[in-house]
Amino acid sequence: MSNHLLIHNIDLFSLRLPDEYQKWLSDWLHSLEQDLDDGNIASSLCFQAITCELLLFGTLKWDWQSIFDDYLTDKDGSPLAYSESYGKRLYNFDDQWRQTPIHAIYTLFWYNSLMGHDIMGQAQLIKTLIQPDGWIYNPRVSITQLRTRMRSELFMSMAMGIEVLSDAQMLTQNRDQLLGTLSDAHRTEYLSAEYFRSIALQIIDGLAQVPIGLYCVIQDCKAGQGYSDFAVKNKVDDYMGTTKRTNRDVALHSPISSVHAYHLSQYTTVEERNLIIEQLSLFAAHLKKEPFDIPAFKIRDLAIPFGTDISPLEIICAAWIRQTF
Repeated sequence: MSNHLLIHNIDLFSLRLPDEYQKWLSDWLHSLEQDLDDGNIASSLCFQAITCELLLFGTLKWDWQSIFDDYLTDKDGSPLAYSESYGKRLYNFDDQWRQTPIHAIYTLFWYNSLMGHDIMGQAQLIKTLIQPDGWIYNPRVSITQLRTRMRSELFMSMAMGIEVLSDAQMLTQNRDQLLGTLSDAHRTEYLSAEYFRSIALQIIDGLAQVPIGLYCVIQDCKAGQGYSDFAVKNKVDDYMGTTKRTNRDVALHSPISSVHAYHLSQYTTVEERNLIIEQLSLFAAHLKKEPFDIPAFKIRDLAIPFGTDISPLEIICAAWIRQTF
């Protein structure tokens, strides 16, 4: 298993990297080496680094098992999102870094699946995190009410949990509950949320419950040369219920969101899917001319990027778009 949920469409072993992307990923991986030596690491970085190694070398170079065991496992054996060094740098207070979100469990599951190791520990942990309302998340990580949880994260955790349970042959007992929860949730305006929902529904044989009108969501998310995760004009502050804090955000094209748009295009009409493919073909041509036109998300009109700059996942998705279209 090499297909990670975040880039479900992409087979790492058949992806061809353009020279400029190969160099970028190699440089990024090299920049991470000292942090790996120091145990200053996060599970999300491990996933991206493992992916880089598979793409660049066709095999793994680092002793990732020791990284997970020594730095990303708590005293009870549960996966951690952050090592102690990374977590203290991130939060700089108390021990809030000690947390086991679904994505950390999934990262270890993905690595174990890749290596042919046992995944039952991760599946059993996921089982305990199915909430009474049918959603899958760890309430100890955040006490945020369901209505204000980020939809993309909520559906991502759901899809990750369902995949883990399915691969461990532990899904049957909770299938109807999980399907009901996915079906009852209103359609969102986020490509990523609907992308994760559709994968979850596919795993539990519930594709008939994919929301209608996804082409409208995809069209609203057209931005720059490709697609963004959401349409700025539709985005509101969930807590305030107003556009006051968001009406100056800037929507930018993202290779990841564009891959998600392509995945969702299979739930549109033939004519609509062809229009999406046409847009992605234009994006592919643009990336061949401007390979690093992969801007970081900007919040409002500030010059400071929101989060990190280009990530390995964006580079990988850009390479896939160029190869596919």
